[in-house]
Amino acid sequence: YLTQKKNYAVADIQATGLVVTTSGGRMYDRFRGRLMFPLTDHRGRVVGFSGRILDKNEKEAKYINTPETVLYHKGQMLFGYSQLYQHLRKESEAVVVEGEFDVISSSQAHVNHVVAVKGSALTEDHMKLLSRTVSKVVLSFDMDSAGIAATKRALRVAEPFGLEVRVIDFSQVDDGGKKDPDDLARTQPTLWRKMVKSSISVYDFLIQSTIKAYDVTTPEGKRHVIDELAPFLGNISHAVEYEFYVDKVAAKLNVSQTVIKSDLQKFKTLKKEGFTSGSSRKKESVPEDSPALTRKSRLEEYILFLLFHSPEEKIVERAEKLKHITFSVPGMKHQKEYLDLLPTIKIDVEWQKIIRELIELDIADEIKKITEELDHLDGISEKTEENETRQQDLLRRIIQLRGKKF
Repeated sequence: YLTQKKNYAVADIQATGLVVTTSGGRMYDRFRGRLMFPLTDHRGRVVGFSGRILDKNEKEAKYINTPETVLYHKGQMLFGYSQLYQHLRKESEAVVVEGEFDVISSSQAHVNHVVAVKGSALTEDHMKLLSRTVSKVVLSFDMDSAGIAATKRALRVAEPFGLEVRVIDFSQVDDGGKKDPDDLARTQPTLWRKMVKSSISVYDFLIQSTIKAYDVTTPEGKRHVIDELAPFLGNISHAVEYEFYVDKVAAKLNVSQTVIKSDLQKFKTLKKEGFTSGSSRKKESVPEDSPALTRKSRLEEYILFLLFHSPEEKIVERAEKLKHITFSVPGMKHQKEYLDLLPTIKIDVEWQKIIRELIELDIADEIKKITEELDHLDGISEKTEENETRQQDLLRRIIQLRGKKF
């Protein structure tokens, strides 16, 4: 159909991920026998597809998606965003679910400020997009260990964008919280609407789920609770909010607020000095960033330190790797700190770890600059041929960068 009736080139069909090519060169439809969901970018342009298997007896994956292409990037995709944009903007709130049916059923149940991620990982790109439209993100993930981990990641990613994070409390469901938004929206739409309106703070959720996971009648259980909550409670910047949650944890653990605050402060101090919670020695890694330096700047200084303390036979080879990195620091101002750590540093191990992170940050910087230029080109209503060519070149460059091997 695409090649003969629509005259598309085979190479273009392959580039969009619509076909799979076998090792023998045979091609077949990636989405055969599936219910299709067109996936659109934030401007409503179709960039990929998700397909749900129709034959329940098939042994293939229940859902498959378009692979990463020039157009489709899983980490930027929010299903329903372009279609429900006005509802999101009106509510200034986005209910984040995990599947296309969750979005469709919710909308039919008159919960229209809803989007779905591909999986349960909210990325920086997702938060950046949402922050343009809403001030609050309400998570509706499975409340198993994977869902709890996804909630913690979402809180960390949302913080730089000033988004309030809340969680839907599935304990209100009679069957123990096993139903998903699709089930609830179809079978109990009133309850689903109520649950969305009565979402709880992400900190309340983390406190509840963490306390359930441990025996808080024992000193060890109390310690584990603080170890898990400290990275999140310690980052609450608003004093009133901080006091509120410290008081709540103190009451749950049956200890004083002073004790909780003391433990949280110890956690901050240990983290700043390079210790992990519960550890007794410094980590063998780059010292914590100072306010004047970015993570990348700090790594640049550290990698130079590692270079000059590498075995002589490896210095030239390692210097060659650094030629391709765009350095932002003019020199090495903090070498004394690294010299103090030198007796504990395994140079070869640290080199492999730091060079990888530095290259990843360098790539991330380039992708960010390209994305900003693409946003500018997207805003041009009548593009010239030169604009179109530049846009395609930038998209190809992003694909190359994302697929770069270390």
